[in-house]
Amino acid sequence: MRTRRWICMILASMLLCGCSPLREKNDIPGLPSLEPQNSLSYGEYEPYRATLYYLDPQRNTLSTELREIEVVSSAPKGKQVFEELLAGPSGRGLEGFGSEYTLKNIDITGGVANIYLLTEQNLSDQKKLALCAALSNTAVDNLGVQYANLFFNEEPAYVAGKPCGLLGKTDLDMTAFYESYLEKAAEPVWSIPVALYFLDESKSYILPEVRTLSFEGENYLQEILYQLSLGPEYKSYLLSPLLSNYVFTYQENFGSIGGDGLLCIDSPQKLFQGGGDQQMRQHMACLYHSFHGVVQGLRSMEFSRGMEKYTVTFSISQLYLGEEVLVYFPGKDRKHLERFHHVVRSGRAHNLKTYLEELAEGPLKIEQARALPCFPADMGSEGLLGAEMRDNIAVVNFSAEMLYSLEGMQKDELYLFLYAVVNTLCEDEAVCAVQFCFEGEIIDELGIFSLAMPLYPNIGLA
Repeated sequence: MRTRRWICMILASMLLCGCSPLREKNDIPGLPSLEPQNSLSYGEYEPYRATLYYLDPQRNTLSTELREIEVVSSAPKGKQVFEELLAGPSGRGLEGFGSEYTLKNIDITGGVANIYLLTEQNLSDQKKLALCAALSNTAVDNLGVQYANLFFNEEPAYVAGKPCGLLGKTDLDMTAFYESYLEKAAEPVWSIPVALYFLDESKSYILPEVRTLSFEGENYLQEILYQLSLGPEYKSYLLSPLLSNYVFTYQENFGSIGGDGLLCIDSPQKLFQGGGDQQMRQHMACLYHSFHGVVQGLRSMEFSRGMEKYTVTFSISQLYLGEEVLVYFPGKDRKHLERFHHVVRSGRAHNLKTYLEELAEGPLKIEQARALPCFPADMGSEGLLGAEMRDNIAVVNFSAEMLYSLEGMQKDELYLFLYAVVNTLCEDEAVCAVQFCFEGEIIDELGIFSLAMPLYPNIGLA
């Protein structure tokens, strides 16, 4: 959890509400409510201050331009931020990268942003590396990721004949950055951070684990396969798509991709654990996305089962991309909250409704030994009417039926419900506090607790 930010929120809550973030109703006279009380319709646009990186030719480094933009709430924020970046700097003194770029897509998964650009511009290696650094810095500062994987015209970015791999944030002189890259590229072993994709526990989604891999020559496919077979290093809740003693063969030359971008796989039963066709595709998606971030020319993978042939393309593999969210459920003792990783489809994280739906579904089967459901027993996601952001406050609107159910809960159950919602939503960097509403109205009190003001997270419960 972001400790420094939460300390600030706790101090703010103590200033607003006394020593406890959640106050009982006999302590609330004189406190104003959040205005307006009668509506959750705040418009289609939200202001956002984007941090955009451009080349400073005087200093030969990347410099930031802070730009106030109106983000359309119905479209991905990342796409809008990068379209602003590609439009070029608005002030003097900074240099853009040209206008011949189209942002095709951004996938965010497991702390990695896969950024896809289309362009007819033929950049020098030095300028391409500077552009990659600017894109990566912008992604880290605006999208809540640690790395970016850059793709030009559906191919992973290569500089000096080598894949760039994942890029984090850099503040180096761009000439020094490029020269350092060239020195490393001249060595016999090329080491870069790579996103290896594994299955989540439910085997419904694939998630990346970032690992630095060392390649000799162009043995990209072989080394990635070997590393996948070892399983995850630090994300122990992920599963390898491969058998630990895999036998992997290619048609024709080992490791070759055909001119049409097709990589054929023989004997998949020797490579993957047993399963149906759907599960095989999920396993293949792990391989495809792991290869896709490093290997040029890959367009599809084909495997055979009996007389049937199955193909996995980028668009199919993309369907399995997941994203982790942190959710909180009441502990078995009803005195604390348990924190869990849940996986949702990529693009659904950083969405208030997604977090609330995960809470409404309750803890997963594997979590039920440690946690209890958050929502009342007779109420699920149907009790949620909507959720909106107002500045850094998440305003959550529940139904009258939900209010009735909550009124029937015990004091400790209600307390943990409130803070399961607050702590979960505040895991999103954009959310600092949560305002509860029912049928669009802010109520002064629920049981013995005041809901007239937004509630801040209580890290002491977890």
